[in-house]
Parts: sequence; C-alpha cells; structure tokens
Amino acid sequence: MAWSPFMQTLLRFESAHRRGSADEMRPCFHGEALIESVASESRPLGPDATVAALREALRDSVYAIGDWEYEELAPDVVLCTTTTRHRRAGGGIGYETVFRLMSGRDG
Repeated sequence: MAWSPFMQTLLRFESAHRRGSADEMRPCFHGEALIESVASESRPLGPDATVAALREALRDSVYAIGDWEYEELAPDVVLCTTTTRHRRAGGGIGYETVFRLMSGRDG
C-alpha cells in the first residue's frame, strides 16, 4: 500500500517517538501547528513547546505509549488510536485510550 505524504510523516513521527528522539519529531510538525498531547496535559502548544514537553515526558519512566493504529480517512486526514500511561499533574497515574484526529496542510 502506498501511503500519502502526510501518513509517511506520521509514521516518521511514530518511529522517532518510539526511539525517544524528540529532535527527530520536530520536523514532522508544521511551523504553525497547534498540538494537544498527553505530554502537554492536553494543552495546545506550538511545535517547539510540544517537542520540549515530549522530551520531558520521555525522561519520565511513567510515560508510555502503546501500539499506534491508523485509519487514513483522506490523504491529509488520519485517525490514530493508542493507549497511554502517564503521570497526572495532580498526582497518580492515568491510563487511557487516546484518539487523535490529525490533519495535514501545506505539504
């Protein structure tokens, strides 16, 4: 199956994430992107701040992402689901399934 350029970017991001390479994740984000992630406690951040939050979360041994599953809805729209375990801001550990609807623009 031939993936769209956007899907190829998502797969590069996932690969960098699995290796814990925040620096390799950054080129996967559009310069004007707003990203809500588990690492940022679901606060929308720009690409550089998101990478900083990911870098910090990856250092925390409690942050873990399960296998990623993708459904390409259109060449520039992908639904991704995964499980996650992370430290909650107020204390304790959160376990949840995360659903991401991701869209690409400007290539």
